[in-house]
Amino acid sequence: MHNLCEMFKQLKIGLLFRIVFGGIIITSCEKQDTYDLFPLEVGNEFYYNYYKKTALITSYTRGVESWKVISEYDHGDSIIYLLEQTIDATRITPTLGDTFNIYTKIQFEISEQKSSSIIYFRPFKFKRYQDVSRIELSQQGGSSWPDVRCTFKADSGMVKYYYHHPPNQIYDIELKLDSIKISH
Repeated sequence: MHNLCEMFKQLKIGLLFRIVFGGIIITSCEKQDTYDLFPLEVGNEFYYNYYKKTALITSYTRGVESWKVISEYDHGDSIIYLLEQTIDATRITPTLGDTFNIYTKIQFEISEQKSSSIIYFRPFKFKRYQDVSRIELSQQGGSSWPDVRCTFKADSGMVKYYYHHPPNQIYDIELKLDSIKISH
């Protein structure tokens, strides 16, 4: 009987050890939570408050800029997302008292490397899926290249954008996310 009790104790200790050790292994093997900093699925739409001012504020433009992911296709080790950019705004020149509406629609591409989920977006490249929910990117401008700043937020994509064009054509563009429409 004594041997049976001793054997039972060892079995309980062994079982407890397996449960604890197994739990540690499972916990360390679980995938860490990551955030999608630029949800680029076909059909997703991003709506921004648009503001552009020219040198010495001789004119400014206010309105809405929208981006819609209209297609994606494979290109070697990359996925290319085709976006449609629409600007619907009003340009005001206070010194002349002029006001006119602007409506433009163009297409542009954003690429993502399949193997690493690196996004190539305007002057930046960054990992689409990260363990932080917000990143800020910036490129310091100079006399011949622009100053650009972007903020990306989990499941929202780009939430702020600032662009300052260098001399000879000085203007600033600011975009602030107003809303997003997710297609799924």
